[in-house]
Amino acid sequence: MRPEPSMRQSVKRQFLKSRKIKEHRILGYFGEMFDRRQLWHVTRFSVARAFAVGIFSAYLPVPFEMIIAAFLAYIVRANLPISVMLIWISNPFTWALLWGPPYLLGAMILGETSGPVPALSGEWVQDNYTALFLGCSLVGAAMGIAAYFTVLLLWRMDVVKQWELRRSLRKNQEAPVKVGGSG
Repeated sequence: MRPEPSMRQSVKRQFLKSRKIKEHRILGYFGEMFDRRQLWHVTRFSVARAFAVGIFSAYLPVPFEMIIAAFLAYIVRANLPISVMLIWISNPFTWALLWGPPYLLGAMILGETSGPVPALSGEWVQDNYTALFLGCSLVGAAMGIAAYFTVLLLWRMDVVKQWELRRSLRKNQEAPVKVGGSG
């Protein structure tokens, strides 16, 4: 019986290699930037940093969050593909959920009166951008930090589970096998 793959092996299998990115027509211009090996490593800390960067960037109410996530991943040596992929939790279908509560927090901090958040529109975002940006930055930072520690905890639990599985397999292999009966 083969043991199930570890979290590291599962994550590593899902992403492109840096060579493929450098060969891409548009992304090839950033080839030197993508050449840092730390951006492609799948370790407990690089993945945890990637979750922190990706989730923080996804909360920002700005265009081109992927570029921000890639830049931050480069700065903190996070896994680049995971950082950029997590941006996609922010999309027109999730904006109300992602930006509504942070806007209310930002408005409360700034002392602005805020009613219920209407359907998001460009005009509403423009009129309330300061409160929205402040709230989204704070909530994004808090969620990013929570994601960082959650990934570290889950990764550690997976490592312990793998250790126990290996220990159990070794114990079963070392157990003496009795042949025949007494008699």
